[in-house]
Amino acid sequence: MDESAPPVSTAVERPSTFPLDASRLRLPFVRPGIVRRSIVLERLDAEEPSSVLLVVAGAGYGKTTMLHQWVTGRTGAVAWLNLAPEDNDPTVLLTYLATALGSVVALDSDVFAELANEYPSTTLVSQLVANSLTDPAEPVVLVLDDLHALVNPACLDVVDRLVRQASPTARVALSSRRMPGGSIPRLRARGSVVEVGPDDLAMGPAEATELWAGSGLELSAADAEPLVEVTEGWPVALYLAARSARARDASGQVPARGVSGRSVVEYIHAELLSSLDAETVQFLTRSAVLDQMSGPSCDAVLRTFGSGERLEEYARVNLLVVPLDEDGTWYRYHHLFRDLLLAELDRREPGLVHELQARAAQWHQAHGSMDEAVEYAMAAEDVGRAASIVANHVPKLYQQGRSETLARWFAWFDARDAMVSHAPVAVAGAWWAALQGRAAMADRWATAAAQARRRDSAGADLGRAIDGPIALVEAVLCRHGVARALDDIVTAERLFPPDHPWRHALLLMAGVTRLATGASSAADRVLVEATEVAQENGAGPALSTALAERALLALARGEGDEARRLGNRAVDVVEQGRLRGDAGSAVVFAVAGRIASRDGDRQRARALLAGFQRARGGLTHAMPLLAVQARVEAMRALLALSDGAGARTLLREADEIVRIRPGLGQLEAQVEDVRALVDAIPADVLGASTLTEAELRLLPLLQTHHTFRGIGEQLFLSPNTVKTQAISIYRKLGVSSRSSAVASAVEMGLLDG
Repeated sequence: MDESAPPVSTAVERPSTFPLDASRLRLPFVRPGIVRRSIVLERLDAEEPSSVLLVVAGAGYGKTTMLHQWVTGRTGAVAWLNLAPEDNDPTVLLTYLATALGSVVALDSDVFAELANEYPSTTLVSQLVANSLTDPAEPVVLVLDDLHALVNPACLDVVDRLVRQASPTARVALSSRRMPGGSIPRLRARGSVVEVGPDDLAMGPAEATELWAGSGLELSAADAEPLVEVTEGWPVALYLAARSARARDASGQVPARGVSGRSVVEYIHAELLSSLDAETVQFLTRSAVLDQMSGPSCDAVLRTFGSGERLEEYARVNLLVVPLDEDGTWYRYHHLFRDLLLAELDRREPGLVHELQARAAQWHQAHGSMDEAVEYAMAAEDVGRAASIVANHVPKLYQQGRSETLARWFAWFDARDAMVSHAPVAVAGAWWAALQGRAAMADRWATAAAQARRRDSAGADLGRAIDGPIALVEAVLCRHGVARALDDIVTAERLFPPDHPWRHALLLMAGVTRLATGASSAADRVLVEATEVAQENGAGPALSTALAERALLALARGEGDEARRLGNRAVDVVEQGRLRGDAGSAVVFAVAGRIASRDGDRQRARALLAGFQRARGGLTHAMPLLAVQARVEAMRALLALSDGAGARTLLREADEIVRIRPGLGQLEAQVEDVRALVDAIPADVLGASTLTEAELRLLPLLQTHHTFRGIGEQLFLSPNTVKTQAISIYRKLGVSSRSSAVASAVEMGLLDG
């Protein structure tokens, strides 16, 4: 290649991240005249400053209201995030956290904005978010409301890191319906946690009287005592009692029985809903299928008119309708009230629930809210609509780093045997699973896609659209050897339209496959095009891998300077795009490490090979051509560094991949060439380079608070197996404890600090 050619640009127009729900990042709307929780607030003011405020109580205890009153009475910055089920994806959670904190903390604000709006890396954002709470320029409070919405261990680890990092001048306030684990017990023992529970939030007679007055009713002292007793001071029950009394023309009659626990559903039905007209009850129960409501969405889902005015009126009269913005566009029901309304809807009109959810999916799809459309379609068991949306949505979510969301969606389809009847979503799932290194899953779904295609009755229109992606996935999996994979590539090239969202992946695999067959010139031409298309599409992983492949070709031609230039630019794409966690980065680091070792830059070579180590676990026989190629190049680099033990570990992995996926063309010959070099080197001591794939998967979890049993649950391993692997890691890193292993791995670049 001409050495005077202009450098390959590494700038990538990454896709903007998913639309953020701004209402979740603002302090909640609290209507004027709400009861001030003076007793608990005075108690908190009297406490010694602590790093964590923990508010744990059931639904209806006013946790959010109390936290709102607490933060609005304090000086300093407040970052608020109302957590939701969709936050059980680390990328989603960290993007919201970065946005919330980036708006109030004067720390790397430009970086916060970039991370929040482009392609967030969980490790980098987690570090920045945590650091923002270490030594802020002014007192800051991060409020995480509804922590119980998080169940994903990776997301709970993010929160746990924030909790550990907080200080009395940078506090974390958590509200939850259940007691969190993690570091809370240890921090509690150190006196770093102030706790508020249901006993603290239960209302006394004076607060009950004030609450009733807010509803326009007078509650005498004689009635307040028994009312508090039968409701156990439960704020939502006291409020519903007031609503009931008001509906009875303010008779002041006090319920003769408690309304907490199991009786609350009967109470709502007998006292509150029975006081409303049938049309209002119908609107309330039917609209409860919506997580958030606006006038237009309710009109569409309920097939009615005037919903906006209704919602505004219900919020005005405090019918447990919560405004989410100041202009009265979006609302939600109080969580407990919504649960009760849904139970009532299921009792009254059980056959209507899925139909309403399906209409909600249709409305959100029409308005471009694809995540919401998928969730409503899944709730409605509308497999066809969910499949049609997800099949077109996968590339965008993958580029946004939202693997956990995709994993949940594909698991939902799989549980319903939908892969064998919906070829587009099956092939999208197979493509995603291969990129995740989940070979068995990718194989199964690729087979399902082919079966669904054969059974499809739609004919040639669907066939042309789906046959290309199916052929590409087969080439990626390379289940029948590289010669068959090349046939699949040719088929895909013929069928793919120029604007297909997977075109960059097709061009990359076309180059990799031709390279494995020995067609170097043809491979180089298509990889140049892959570089251009990947850059245009903002596909950083494909761009970096294409550059690395071109660096290998330049090296084979004896063009050392060009190889170094392309390899360095491939690394730049990975670093600038925060793609270290992507499996394809293993190829980039292996190739760049080989070039650095060839140049005699041992320090840089070792740093690059540490990046390879971190990424190689995700590069499995699901993508055998890239998996073997990366290991061959890393072995060559390790041999140049006289690390025979590390090379032997990779050789065993390469042999296993070839055993499962035989017929890999020139790659098998390259494995044999390297084997001869490895066999000629005497066995040496173990080191970090000898960590196995299983040990590399375990290593990041040693950095968390989880016990071996908890880690085993995440990895589907027994505690004994986790312990055995951990001991092996200690031995290879030359340490004797978990904390020392983590410190050593951080120093080597195998983990982030």
